[in-house]
Amino acid sequence: MTTLSLSNRTELNANTSTNRTGSRVLIFNDTPRNGGPGKVLLHFLRYADKRRLLVGVHLMRSDVLSDIYEDEAVADDISFDANLIENPIQPLRRPMERKDFAAPFWLKAMRALINVPRIFLGVGALALRMRRGKYNLLYCNGLYAVLIGGLLARFAGVPVLWHLHDTSLPEILSGPFRWMARSSNVRSIICVSKASAQMVDFAADKTTVVLNPVDLDEFGGGRTIPALRQEMGWDRDDIIFGSHGRVVARKGYQIMVRAARIIIDEAPAHIARKLRFVVVGDTPEDHPGDHLAECRALVDSLGLAKQFAFVGYRTDVCPYIAEYDVCVVPSIFAEPFGLTVVEGFAFSLPVIASDVGGIPEIVRAGETGLLVPPDNADALAAAMLIYARNDELRRQHGTAGRLYVTDHHDARRYSKAIEHLVIAACDPARATA
Repeated sequence: MTTLSLSNRTELNANTSTNRTGSRVLIFNDTPRNGGPGKVLLHFLRYADKRRLLVGVHLMRSDVLSDIYEDEAVADDISFDANLIENPIQPLRRPMERKDFAAPFWLKAMRALINVPRIFLGVGALALRMRRGKYNLLYCNGLYAVLIGGLLARFAGVPVLWHLHDTSLPEILSGPFRWMARSSNVRSIICVSKASAQMVDFAADKTTVVLNPVDLDEFGGGRTIPALRQEMGWDRDDIIFGSHGRVVARKGYQIMVRAARIIIDEAPAHIARKLRFVVVGDTPEDHPGDHLAECRALVDSLGLAKQFAFVGYRTDVCPYIAEYDVCVVPSIFAEPFGLTVVEGFAFSLPVIASDVGGIPEIVRAGETGLLVPPDNADALAAAMLIYARNDELRRQHGTAGRLYVTDHHDARRYSKAIEHLVIAACDPARATA
């Protein structure tokens, strides 16, 4: 294992851009939403050398992610295939919605009987697209894409690169996953952390760890107009503990709510009255249960409505992060990386994060932030109180965090590292050119 610190929706024709001789790469992203894998992919595409790479992006459907890619013209082509569905019980003519999890068993079974063959049709269409576009490599971004790519590598001989953003997978898939990974057509595996790389410790010879990046122009680059305090009516001297991401149970936001109650009760009165807490994000519509509603109900039940806000989804989170005093990442599962961490660092914020998964690889405890045991509201509250009491410590750790991401997580350098691995997978001879 190695560690390394579109305006056109039609198919990319083999004769397109005849003055460019770069490697032809088709990227299959495993979700149309703008989650962590999609953001990281954007950083790669935004700064990749288009003289060396001709890039097509393949998605399940048009959504936020394709809109961003098209607006920024980061790919030569974007295509869609509705057969590559995200959930076997998804309705036939629309994306998955929360209510579909409560559909009658017979209806879900009927949908699955139709959808599973559709997935295989989508896999076949993806292989055909590779051949017609004369692509040199299929870049599979995210676990679902990795599994689809593994099938194509094994059964269709498609050359594949895997980009893993996970630390685990269902036990039923572990055998097929290993079998796919050992295929010679899976030419390279990129993992977002050493914790993630443990999934493929049996294929260390073709695995490279490349820690996720942050775009330092976009995050903390001085162009953001703050919006949080004005929107919430909070004062300039209020101390804001903020977080952002998908509001699902494993992210630990209920622990953050309980920690807020503890610190408000235990802090000196002159500090307690200044404490504010915010989470930016929502529960995806295709996720069972409305965890955002559950978190808001917990806030109300603990009497925190004036101090703790779940503001919902925002297309641009930067105007909110810009006014945090401390960034909080309270995950209770093994985060593969923790993109929120480096985004907080980019805004010169100290970070309090759970000591799980890949997070300890990027948070330097006592220097750029504090690590706490997961699922422990008392420990999280104690860490919050340390920063609430000490403005200078917040400043020191925040400054160190900004220097750290500048040195280790800059999107431009990240893009070059991924570009090198992609070209090496396409044609090892060109990788050193």
